Amino acid sequence: MFNFNNWYAPNPIVYIGPLPVHWYGILIGIGFIIGITIAYFRAKSWGEDPENIINIMVFAIPVSIIFARLYYVVFAWGYYANNPISIFYIWQGGLAIYGGEIGGLITLYLYTRIKKLNIWRYIDMLAPSLLLGQAIGRWGNFIDQQAFGYPVKWGLPIAKALRPVNAYTPKHLILGLWGYPFQTAYPKNLTMYSHFEPSFFFESIPDFLGFIFLMWLSRKKPKVAGTILIGYLIWYGTTRFFTEGTRIDSLWLGNSIRVSQVLSMFAVIISIAVIIYRHYKYKDVKDTIN
Repeated sequence: MFNFNNWYAPNPIVYIGPLPVHWYGILIGIGFIIGITIAYFRAKSWGEDPENIINIMVFAIPVSIIFARLYYVVFAWGYYANNPISIFYIWQGGLAIYGGEIGGLITLYLYTRIKKLNIWRYIDMLAPSLLLGQAIGRWGNFIDQQAFGYPVKWGLPIAKALRPVNAYTPKHLILGLWGYPFQTAYPKNLTMYSHFEPSFFFESIPDFLGFIFLMWLSRKKPKVAGTILIGYLIWYGTTRFFTEGTRIDSLWLGNSIRVSQVLSMFAVIISIAVIIYRHYKYKDVKDTIN
């Protein structure tokens, strides 16, 4: 599986001055462009001003990058405390999706408040695009050999230079499904293993399917603003909770709690609670908050 890049150690595809550009960044950019285009036309079909989508993204993209980096640095502070200058080396990797979403949400809140727009409507318009961007971006992880999982007898071949030499490797129950004994514990140095779980693939495919579902769900303006957002949070939260458990590069709280799994579970629980609340609050209401 994925053996065509068995020999390949990814390098930057181009330099902008001294800064390297990797495939992950290129594909994230492509995802943004496609996603913005989709949201633009969705705004038109919902009777909203599509120029607001462009304006929001102009501000949201740089803010999201900053927050994605800050989120990663906070939960990997043990490393950055001793290497503070590395905080600014974003071209070396280290951007967290949840941090980026927090930054984007703050930007969206400020923009819609200043323009006196309904924030929930605009989140609904942008949610499918966000999921598509995540699905496309994960293939950048594939090309650059990032975001992979534990060693397996099949899967994604990783160049030796990119294999972890100081990984945190708690016992991993899922490995029994891939041909290793259940509850296998690995050494920190994994350079002797050649193939690893393709965690990027485990997340990308559900993200694509979720995008299709959200596009179907948003074909008409929802009667209750925020409906598409709830669909996104439940879909992506569930997907990320399970795929995060296969990754070897997770951010941790202590030695046993993966940060992204906690946030994913929280997002799903809150979303389900909101669905139940809305069912009883709006069951006799035809429309709300336009």
